[in-house]
Amino acid sequence: MRKKITSLFTALLFLGTLTAQTWEQKSSNPGDGRHHPVTFSLDGKGYMTTGTTNSQGGTDDFYQYDPVTDTWTTLPDFPGADRSFSIGDTWDGKAYIGFGLTPSNFSLDDLWEYDATSGNWTELATCPCAGRLHPTFVIEDGLLFVGMGNNNSGNLNDWWEYNISTDTWRALADLPGPGRHHPYMFSSNGDVYTGLGHGNGGVIFDTWYKWDITNEAWVQMNDFPSEGRVAGTQFSIGDRGFVLSGDGDNHSSMTSGEFWEYNHLNDSWRELPPHPGISRWAPGSFAIGDVVYFGAGEIRLGTDAGLENDMWSFDLDAIVSVATEDQLAEITVYPNPATSSIQLKGVSPEDNAEILITNSTGQSVLKQKYNGGEINIMNLKAGFYFLTLQKNNKSVERIKFIKH
Repeated sequence: MRKKITSLFTALLFLGTLTAQTWEQKSSNPGDGRHHPVTFSLDGKGYMTTGTTNSQGGTDDFYQYDPVTDTWTTLPDFPGADRSFSIGDTWDGKAYIGFGLTPSNFSLDDLWEYDATSGNWTELATCPCAGRLHPTFVIEDGLLFVGMGNNNSGNLNDWWEYNISTDTWRALADLPGPGRHHPYMFSSNGDVYTGLGHGNGGVIFDTWYKWDITNEAWVQMNDFPSEGRVAGTQFSIGDRGFVLSGDGDNHSSMTSGEFWEYNHLNDSWRELPPHPGISRWAPGSFAIGDVVYFGAGEIRLGTDAGLENDMWSFDLDAIVSVATEDQLAEITVYPNPATSSIQLKGVSPEDNAEILITNSTGQSVLKQKYNGGEINIMNLKAGFYFLTLQKNNKSVERIKFIKH
């Protein structure tokens, strides 16, 4: 239960929390160190597959991480072609990965679905686009958006939509900016954001764009406030998007593993505590609840230079859940745990509030106005969820609940 606090106390609480939060080293992956792994989370577990190791330019090995026991399990190999520079995302309890480069330097255009419940992989419709390395790859509302990246023809700026329910692709409007490879990306508030990355002539971009899904249009946003960057990692938690590490605007390691959060409400960024050491080229990350897990990639400078197989965690809960002056008082979800419906205590219809429910991997599963009464969660899978209450377009409370 949280109560309204003053602006001064909020600022002090935020600064104290930010300072107190630290990265914690976890168990290293049992495989070889690598760059460009595909990483994701499903049902409270983390996964890592493919990437480039010291001994091979593209792999097919596959691992699962259990955060409760801090242990890794080796799974059956990914059935597609060995690859690196691939990418993936998750939706509705399944993971999707594709594209990349084979050890024989063939640019891929394939797409695969992974069902963690059955352990099965299914090959889906191939993209009618050109094969490519490290493109934008984001899923929102059952639609996968793929674009940019590069191949033997150079950097690309095209944009494609894959519909998961129909297994079909269609071309959309090109990114209005220059072509680029290894951009950053995530979804937030029902739209897709992408940008930064590496263009022609060695330029490293700081430009940032939104793909407005409803209007099918590009909107250029404010430039990223720090160095231009390329080849880092990113993730979403609910409507919050994060970018982490990578090379700076000279395409070399930065002095720290910079960590930034994007706010879609005012098109702004804020810096969070960086991961230990200097920044890394092509690492991986995934989020389970409010905890981000980060590792692998290549350290490109200094005595520690080389490929990594370590992993670190950072608990974002105290940062993303800080109270604000506009917070509603004494808000609770009940019953908790719940089976078919939940209600909110401390919110009235006059508050004109909106609720957003996200699952443990940060995907939006329900968004609606709250006019009092019961919220139907019958169609949600068993697991834990986060309910974010928004008032006057501001997130004012975030509450964890369990669905049985």
